[in-house]
Formats: sequence, structure tokens, C-alpha cells
Amino acid sequence: MYKQNRSWMYDKDAVLYGMQSNFLEGVGEFIEFALEHPAYMSGDKIRCPCSKCKNLKFKDPHEVGYDLYAVGFVPNYYNWTSHGEPLDPSVIPQTVGSSRYVPPEMSAWGDRAEMRWDQQMVYDAYGVPSQFNPPQPPNDPPEASTSYQPDADENPTFYQPYVDEGLAERFQDVLKAVDQPLYADCEGYSQLSAVTEFMNIKAEYSLPETCMNRVLQSVGGMLPRDHTLPDSYYHMKQLMSKLGLPCVEIDACPEGCMLFWKEDEALEFCKFCGGDRYKPVRQGKKKPRHR
Repeated sequence: MYKQNRSWMYDKDAVLYGMQSNFLEGVGEFIEFALEHPAYMSGDKIRCPCSKCKNLKFKDPHEVGYDLYAVGFVPNYYNWTSHGEPLDPSVIPQTVGSSRYVPPEMSAWGDRAEMRWDQQMVYDAYGVPSQFNPPQPPNDPPEASTSYQPDADENPTFYQPYVDEGLAERFQDVLKAVDQPLYADCEGYSQLSAVTEFMNIKAEYSLPETCMNRVLQSVGGMLPRDHTLPDSYYHMKQLMSKLGLPCVEIDACPEGCMLFWKEDEALEFCKFCGGDRYKPVRQGKKKPRHR
């Protein structure tokens, strides 16, 4: 539905400064829509969906308009999910019989090699397993009968794919985290990349949860008021779990040679340097040297 109603987004010619009048009107409607969803804004700025900014930068509305007039919208952004519009599964490209898809929001990031590392992490988590099952025929199709007539809303040839609404909702939360800067005009960190950095620090130095909470609160107090850094380890774990990455501590070689994980989970010595996995104890549960 979005794609049909918003064909104006990619409708340019030389009639009026390279643009159709409906394109000019549509850009105005888009900016009005974006301003009606402050939860997706950074102060008084909105994401710029032009083909250069690709929803990664917040700009003043009039700047967004100029960019769209100059270079147009990022490809396939019919569904304005980065500006507060609910996800419409019908606009997500899919191939019948395929379990792979790349949501349009991710396609705007370009090739994987060009993505930031936090975008690559989201792409790897959500761009491979599809939230859609391929269309399947009904288990018990009606027997052939001259009296059988399909319902008005039933298509006798094609069947609607199943949509995991929970995954779609989590996907939107993660998209918001990876595209949302740590604070207005911050270009070095997104919310997700900052959280991942702190999670790595906690694991590397085995910081207790209370210590991590104190660090987050202190750093948050130093950042601008509009920052998006969680104020507790618990909230960081919630964000990571939405990405499908549960917080699990894994034993590691103290020299950094390997992780005692997967097929190496049962090993007690590093297979590269021969170092002990556990601290020497007289009795009781073994304690790993490093995690």
C-alpha cells in the first residue's frame, strides 16, 4: 500500500527544476509527518532520508527539504519507519521459497563492507534469518467441487506468509538503537555501539554489576541531557537481548589465544599456549582465570 501511494517519492523529471509538483508537495507532507513523531527526533531535528544521509544524520527540517530536492530519497524508503511509521511487512522484499531478506531500512546502509561495525552486527543478526516463512498451501485444501467458491477475500492461488510480529517489533527497536546517535550531532557512537563498548569493557575486566551501574550513571551525567546511554547494566542487557545476543560470559585464555567455546568448551588448557583455563583451587568449584 505504501509503495503505491508514495510513487511520487521517486518521480522526478525536468518539468519543475527537475521535480514534479507532486514531489514538492510530498516532501512537505513527509516533513510534517516526521515532526508529528518527536520520539524519533533529536531535539528539533529529524532524520534526513536523502540518498546521501540515508537516515543516519539528524538535520533541521528545512535542511532535510533542501537535501531531498537536491538528491532525492534513499532507495526503497516507502515505509517511513525511521520517522515513526509502523513497519508494513508488504514493503519488505522477499522471494518465495527463500529464507533470506534484507529489510529496506538496511538496504539504505549500502553494501556490508561499507557499513559501520554496529550496522554490520545488526545486519548479521537480522539480515540472514527471515521473519517471514515462505508461503505454504493449506494442510487440507478443499476437495474439488463444482459448488466450491472461494471467499471474497480468499486468493485461491497465493497464500499470505506468516509474519512474526514480535520479531518485527524487536527489529524496529534495534534499528532505532543503531541509527540513534549517542547524543545530538554525535558522529562517533550510536546508542547500540556505545552499549556494545560498555558490555565489552565489563566482560574484559570482570566488573561487577553495581560497578557497571555506577560507571554508566557517571558517564551519563557528563553527556548532554539528550543522551541515549542506558543508566544501568540491566537496561543494556535488555537492548542486547533484542538483537538476539544474550549476555553470556565465556571463559578465555589469559593470553588471549582462544575462547573456551563451542567445540572447545570442555577443554581445560589452551590448545595454543597450553595455559591453564582455571585458577588452582584445593576444593570447590573451579574458577576461570579470564572471561
